[in-house]
Amino acid sequence: MNVWLLQGGPGASSTDLESTMVTLHSELNGTTNVYTMDHRDLVTALSDSGVRTLIPPLVYRRQRCAPDDLDVLNNFFSAITYSEKTTAQDSAYTSTLLQSLIVYSEMMETPLPSMSELKDRFTNVKMSSGSGVYETLPQYCAFSKDKSASCEEINVGNYESDGIVYKRDQYWNKTATIPNQASVLVLSGKLDPQTPHKNAASLFKYLQGTNKEMVAFDFATHGTNVSTQMVAGNPLGEACGMKELAS
Repeated sequence: MNVWLLQGGPGASSTDLESTMVTLHSELNGTTNVYTMDHRDLVTALSDSGVRTLIPPLVYRRQRCAPDDLDVLNNFFSAITYSEKTTAQDSAYTSTLLQSLIVYSEMMETPLPSMSELKDRFTNVKMSSGSGVYETLPQYCAFSKDKSASCEEINVGNYESDGIVYKRDQYWNKTATIPNQASVLVLSGKLDPQTPHKNAASLFKYLQGTNKEMVAFDFATHGTNVSTQMVAGNPLGEACGMKELAS
């Protein structure tokens, strides 16, 4: 059985419902799944070129909130949850450890903001994805052995061995120069909510060298090598981005 807590309009935050969710789940002895539909769910759908087309009817049904609408919402999010938890054979080519190593070594803000500031950033935007950087703070502190006040409060980096991070070198956050024997191809989707096109355009502009090319897809989302289907509605068909990369 699933229960949905809805509050506010499209893109509204459900942060102040979290205590209610915990209480309800506890009072029902954990026999019921308690969900919200907020800005986190919307951006998850927005990043998928197929699922994003369902946002208007989902928002409409949420606002109307008739009994049949709740059934539709329940089926939709149950399917999304199952899809996200399903592991494919190719999952062996994805390394969470490697991703964390790169993110925590090169992309985390320094000095590290407090947990409350990171949470406010996440909950105060119209749409965001996943659970937010603030929920990864304990893992970051464990990986990095960061001595900031935020990490010292959590106290998870007091082990003897070295942290699982590497030092930023002289090339970190610097504009790259394209070697004479190399070329650069930048692929970008203009409907990408995760890595916005404006950032790709900025990267392309400041790449030093002339042997470069950028291809921007007007209606592509994240991951242009797979989100640029040649035939609309066929996610398993040929992708224009992949053909560009292989050409």
